[in-house]
This record gives sequence, C-alpha cells and structure tokens, in this order.
Amino acid sequence: MAALDMKTLWEEYGIVSDLMPFTYSFPFADIYELIDLLHQIIKGTFKDHFVMWVEDYINLSHPAAEAKKILADIDRRIAAAPPFPGVYLPAITGYVPTQIVRALSTFTEFCYLVQHDVLDDRDLQQVDEVLARYHEKRIIFEQEGIRPDGFSLPWQHLMVHYNTLIREFGVPNGLCSSITESKHIKAVKKPYRRTNRDRETALGQILVINQRQDKLAAVEIDFQSLGMLAGSLFGPLDVPFEAESSPGGDDVPPRMSSYSRVMMDLKDLLPYSFVMDNDQAIPKVPP
Repeated sequence: MAALDMKTLWEEYGIVSDLMPFTYSFPFADIYELIDLLHQIIKGTFKDHFVMWVEDYINLSHPAAEAKKILADIDRRIAAAPPFPGVYLPAITGYVPTQIVRALSTFTEFCYLVQHDVLDDRDLQQVDEVLARYHEKRIIFEQEGIRPDGFSLPWQHLMVHYNTLIREFGVPNGLCSSITESKHIKAVKKPYRRTNRDRETALGQILVINQRQDKLAAVEIDFQSLGMLAGSLFGPLDVPFEAESSPGGDDVPPRMSSYSRVMMDLKDLLPYSFVMDNDQAIPKVPP
C-alpha cells in the first residue's frame, strides 16, 4: 500500500500525521484494548454491519423497485413506533429469513448484557454463551452471499475479548464514549464545519467559536434575569410602567421594567441617524 502524503491524510481522512496523540503514553489508553459500546457495538456492529447486511440481503433478493418499497416500509415501521431499543427487530420481521431475525435477537441480547452496571462471573459466562449463539446464527449472511469472505472484521472480532476486557477495566457502561459524544459534536464537529478547514488555523477558529458561544449563552442568562427577553421587540412601543408599592402599602413612584427601558431607548433613537467617529456610532440630531 502506497504511503499517503500529509496533505492527503489531512484533507481526505482528517489525520494530522506529524502529531502524536497526547494519550499515546497513557498506560490505559491503548485504542486496541478499550471498550466502547457506542462506536464498537451500537454504531459499529449494529448500524454499520447488521443494518447494512439486512439492506444488502433485501436488495439482492428482490428486484430494485420491490426492494426499495420494502426498505421504505421498514423505515415507516420504525418511524411509527415509539423510540425504544429493539424497534429494528420487529421492523424487519417478514422481510428477511427467520435466522436473520434470530441472529439480530441474539445480538440484541448481547448488547443488553454488556450494558449492565454490574457484571459478575455468572453474567460474563452468559455473555460468552450468547456471543457463541450469535456466531452460529450470523452464518446466514455468509450463506446468502452477503459476507462471502466471512466475518473477519475488527468490531465483530472485538466482542470475543469483552469477557477479558471487562475483567481488566470494568463494566463497559462506565467506559462508553457516549458520555462525551454529545459534547464532542457540539464543541468540535459543529464548530469545525464553520471554519475554513485549514489544518493550521482550524483549531484556533474552533476555540474562538466556542468562546463566543459561551459568552452568548452567559449574556442570554443575564438578559433573561433582567426581563429583557420577555415578549417580542417588535411589539407596541407604548409599554406601561410597572406599579410598585411600599411594604407599608403606600404608593411609590412607578418604575420601568427592563423591557420598558429598552423599548423607550429604541423609541427615543428612532428619529436619529448615526455617524461613525473613531469606530463609535454617534447619534446625529435631525434638523
């Protein structure tokens, strides 16, 4: 395999080849020994493997128009059901062989087991037994020509080591990257899409975007505490004053709410135009 240059690695794969990950020397950060339910089991084995294999089977077993209709009906079944784990299993029932349904059922059982908060020796033995049944039933994909070369895939193979890895590092439920995935999307992926995607400046732009978002969130809370975001700024300008009373019951002069003050300021500025002086906007009184 030909080596790729640094530019291709960055632009095509998002890899910075001249930087060593800061976790490289961490004793318990070997990527080949980590358990990650989200990327290995849920997204990896289920979504990227199982769902794709089912779609490939339907496309190979039916004409294109009929396969498209079946896949659309599966999507309709999923959309019609409440969001709960296991909804894909009844959605494909009737469109695929029984052994495929059983393979998915066994795999789902494996997922439920490894997500327990506590796993003892009996549970780990059950994990191995369920995994062995899954390996027996997934042969249907090889027999139907979906996986003619077998199942030598990293995510499929890693499940064999879950028993050992759980004993060494603990239950996967406390190690799953889904804990930080939502923040990773908000703090890294979405801001990155707003950068110029230049490898030299992208990180700095992401940090600036996050800083500005934090400031906007803070000022929004401040404005809400002052009542400035209540109602619409495009409402009527004649906003009544807030009435107040003293503890003794005597009337006190009315005080404008924050919203009223903002609207009065806008009302006073309407007749004015602005001129720039040293980067400052100065109101210009009309003649």
